[in-house]
Amino acid sequence: MLTLSIARADEYLELLRERLPDHTLRHCVSVAGLMQHLAPLLGISLEGAVTAGLLHDSCKAMKKDELLARANKYGIELTEVHRARPQLLHGPVAAEECRRKFDLQSPDLYEAIYWHTTGKPGLNRMGQALYFADFSEPYRVHEEAAMARAILDAQGFDAALKFVAEAKLGILGKKGREIDPVTESFCSWLDGENGRAHE
Repeated sequence: MLTLSIARADEYLELLRERLPDHTLRHCVSVAGLMQHLAPLLGISLEGAVTAGLLHDSCKAMKKDELLARANKYGIELTEVHRARPQLLHGPVAAEECRRKFDLQSPDLYEAIYWHTTGKPGLNRMGQALYFADFSEPYRVHEEAAMARAILDAQGFDAALKFVAEAKLGILGKKGREIDPVTESFCSWLDGENGRAHE
């Protein structure tokens, strides 16, 4: 049984049990476990990382109309992609709700939850970790998740993150889904960051 090393884990899990089906709850706990592993490797707050992992999908089960209504209530800027695919708002809405419900004031934590689905250029390290963990946690059944974890072990986090960003674009393309331009910009930004790291 995974032990999560944060004081408020039971409080967060109670909310998730109220809101989420079992498979999504299991996913959130698994993401939190991977974030717990990544935190010391990346030099990010352990408590923030585990909290982000647990709460990132806390609004995942909301219906489209409810997500749009809450986004409007919280003043979240809606893009054309959001209007076409309101489910992408589950991250921004969760970031707002967690800040308000649990008084979570960390800007890094807020940004990580807000952008965990699409990424964005300049995303902080906690956000990068959550973007990776959301895609790659062990209960994910697609082969790219296992490949991402293998790259993490063999080549390090930056290479694994780049793989995940490219894999997500490929998967969305195969499914014929509209790709958020922010996701494409995030992938290009990672290309630039990796290039600078090897100069």
